[in-house]
Amino acid sequence: MAIDKKQLKEYIRQLEAMLAGLSWEESAEIIQAKLIDYIFGLGERRPSLTELRREVKRMFSPEVQKLIEATFREFSAALDMTNSMYSEIGGAVSRDAARIRALEKVARTRFGAYEAESARQIAEFIKRDLAKGLNERRLRRHIAEIGGKAQFYAETIARTSVKGYSRAAKLEKARIGDVKYYEYVGIRRAATRPFCLSLIGTTHNLTQIRGMSNGQGLPVEIYCGGWNCHHDWEPDPFATESTAGRWQEEQSGKKNPRTIRVFSPRALEIVP
Repeated sequence: MAIDKKQLKEYIRQLEAMLAGLSWEESAEIIQAKLIDYIFGLGERRPSLTELRREVKRMFSPEVQKLIEATFREFSAALDMTNSMYSEIGGAVSRDAARIRALEKVARTRFGAYEAESARQIAEFIKRDLAKGLNERRLRRHIAEIGGKAQFYAETIARTSVKGYSRAAKLEKARIGDVKYYEYVGIRRAATRPFCLSLIGTTHNLTQIRGMSNGQGLPVEIYCGGWNCHHDWEPDPFATESTAGRWQEEQSGKKNPRTIRVFSPRALEIVP
């Protein structure tokens, strides 16, 4: 008997709906509007870099806080969903579990670093533009560009955090239920990372998974292929052994090929 694919499909559907709700588009637009008002309110005055950082941070902080609160609401929703849909595996997982608490701390740290780094980069960007004496049209275009990048990174942190949180909850339930093996699940797309392509459909124990590297410095058991990865480790209570095979080095990419370490040559297959 294999994993319950119907249950997995519904779990993924509900989780993807949560992730889609973590949009920072409105906040990015609010920040852009405030930046434009601030810049054109300066007149001929040219503020110091310190002042610019302070002002940008003042605009960012409330919007980042909104996203943190939304992310933590989805943490709770993901935990409740995991406990409900995987009730047959182990007992209920609490937010007091060490693994769960640790991920909440990691998320806050990442948002804090994002806020500080964004304020620094945007302040330096504005100072350079002011020094160049760009006209209003070009300034507005530049503000829109940096706003778009800020939105992308904010949403990436939020969605990767919630996805990792849900994986951690499943892993914790599997640990409680004494499940030893996990199948790497998800669809194959043209943009799928070679690391993920080579693992989809294979089964491994936790020791093996913890020995894997996705090349991004993120633990594979929690973040799979890395930032924005939509694959998952599905607990398989019926598996009795890992997939036979070995990790090997392959050349990936026609332009600027690089050596990658993958579990199987499937990583090099062309996906339509």
